[in-house]
Formats: sequence, structure tokens, C-alpha cells
Amino acid sequence: MADAYEVNQFAEAMNRAGGSPSAANATPDVVSVGASKPSQGIRMLMSAVDNLNGGAESINSLAKTMTQNTGELTPGQVIEMTMKSHHFLFQCEMTSNVANRTSDGIQQLFRQQS
Repeated sequence: MADAYEVNQFAEAMNRAGGSPSAANATPDVVSVGASKPSQGIRMLMSAVDNLNGGAESINSLAKTMTQNTGELTPGQVIEMTMKSHHFLFQCEMTSNVANRTSDGIQQLFRQQS
């Protein structure tokens, strides 16, 4: 993680390297740029998170339905809840695994670049 000193050094190096006023003071250019459409990678990431949220909501609604039932739960209902919970857990673990591997890959890329 970069501390304030490193960020300041980077800003000074950028100012020394840039010959034009826009390169020396890039903040106004960045501020004037409008919002762009999310990349395909970001859309896929958000889709995975939305899918996890949908799975959690599905389990939540099933659990509420089962708890509102005044009678005993049938074995089929218990198995259904168990299977949905395990499926959701598997999706969470897979998403976490992909995120961790992506993070490791990006860190390795930055180490190779420096």
C-alpha cells in the first residue's frame, strides 16, 4: 500500500516528466471526463455478486416460509433447505476462490512490472 510520501514522490515525478501544462496538472482533465460504461470484467463481477445476492434472498424467503408454517417441517422441506444452503455455500466459495486468484494474479503482475 502506498503511503502519502510515495504518492507525493509520484506526483512530483509526473510533474517533472510532463512538458505540457495538461500533463503537469492532470486533475482538471480527469474531472471533466464523464462516466464511462463498465467493462465486461466489471459487468461479470457484478453479475456474480448479484447472483449471490439472489441466492441469499431465495434462501431467506424459503426460511421465512418454513418458519411461518405452524406444523412440523417435512423431511422433504428439510432436504430442500439443506440442498439450497449447500448450493449457495458452493457458489460463495467459488466466487471467493476466483476473487482470491485474480487478486494474486494482479499482485504478481505488479511485482513483475516493478
